[in-house]
Amino acid sequence: MILKILLLSSVVLLTGCAGIFGPSVKQIETVKVEVSKPALNLPNPEPLKLRETKWVVVTKENADKIFEELEAKGQPVALFALTADGYEALSINIADIKTFIGTQKEIIIQYREYYEGEEDDKKQK
Repeated sequence: MILKILLLSSVVLLTGCAGIFGPSVKQIETVKVEVSKPALNLPNPEPLKLRETKWVVVTKENADKIFEELEAKGQPVALFALTADGYEALSINIADIKTFIGTQKEIIIQYREYYEGEEDDKKQK
């Protein structure tokens, strides 16, 4: 008798009560649905319209003349100066900025081709 009880209780424990007393388990069906990527609709940025910059080289010989010209034009007599090393650093920084902007532009082009290129391929087929 004890053997029958142990056998019955072990069967109930092993099945987890689901097979004997509970409803049967339904299998979940998974379906893959292709979703098209949304178009980016990014307009191209307007080209830069840079303002004219006038550079004046001030030396010991022409400093007085430049100050007089500034006063005659009614402009304040103040100069912003760079050393030769500072000018070189400024030039390198501008070149680095141009390179960075070019890289960003290429990344945007690649994104546009990735998102909108497939639609063009489907239209051609």
